[in-house]
Amino acid sequence: MTSGIALAAPKTFTWQSLSGFDGTTYRGISFDESSDSFIKKVFASEKGAYRPEGFLLKTQDPNLRKVEVLLDGRGSKARMTALRLWPSKNFELDVVDLENQLGIPSIEEYQDRRFSDWGVAKFAEKGVLALFEFGRGNRERNRKVVSLILTTPNRADSRDRLQEDSTPIDSLKRLLDNMERRILISGLNLNLSTDKIRNLRSRDDNDLSYTAQREISSRYFVMGRGGNDIQVSVNINKKGNVSVNASLTSSNDIGRLSISSSSSCRLKVDADGFVYYSHSRVEDAVQDAISDLGSSAAYAIKRQKEPTELSLMLRDWDNLTDSWTKS
Repeated sequence: MTSGIALAAPKTFTWQSLSGFDGTTYRGISFDESSDSFIKKVFASEKGAYRPEGFLLKTQDPNLRKVEVLLDGRGSKARMTALRLWPSKNFELDVVDLENQLGIPSIEEYQDRRFSDWGVAKFAEKGVLALFEFGRGNRERNRKVVSLILTTPNRADSRDRLQEDSTPIDSLKRLLDNMERRILISGLNLNLSTDKIRNLRSRDDNDLSYTAQREISSRYFVMGRGGNDIQVSVNINKKGNVSVNASLTSSNDIGRLSISSSSSCRLKVDADGFVYYSHSRVEDAVQDAISDLGSSAAYAIKRQKEPTELSLMLRDWDNLTDSWTKS
């Protein structure tokens, strides 16, 4: 129990055999009981967990590459729901080793769509879930553990989208060939802000919106559900300076992207300090900003890293981890 630990200087985390583990306590910290603040008093910690409701425990153990504490929320009072351990490359931990330590057989389950030969070994009654990859040769004896979740039996036995029948391995090349690289958008929102402007018509902002929408390149953007608006701000100050800023945070099939661009021009100011609005000049600036946004999109898309078999497996493991440990 947590009350039995002497709160000395925080120590580094070390691996311990899972013999006797029952889904309640591991290395002196307890699931659904030990708080964020308590764990940080016991073990040296740092930022870097895959989600904000968690943190890393420092380790110098040659058997461990990374240790993540996962919580039911944020803040010092949040409680630990799970530990996620990442064995080092030199630690030859196999599913058979886990079966021997826990004293029960595993249940292998698979995701509908996968792009490499991996699965999940479940020891639900012990609160253990293991991500493994098949090696060459005997599949029964070549299931190397990539990551390990320790949690409560109830969470390990919760519903997920896995199935016990082995699923076919899909083609990564086919996935990449069918990916939409263009950035998804839902439309465009333009805001015109002015101060002491002469001859500005009520429809000018609508005209600018139309100009901006017409300039959007279908080479880099595609309309669709789930996209965000391109945000365009046109600001004309009392000195006649016009600044146009365009930005977008959205995604394509590879991942999330944030891009921006800007342009400017200058309008005449009369002796009374009023700016004479020139629609053609402002329109040109808006066109330039949207055109540059397309160039920013092209550059951002080019720099995106295409998913690999490994990155897709780890992404799916993160999603599965959430399904077991967030509640």
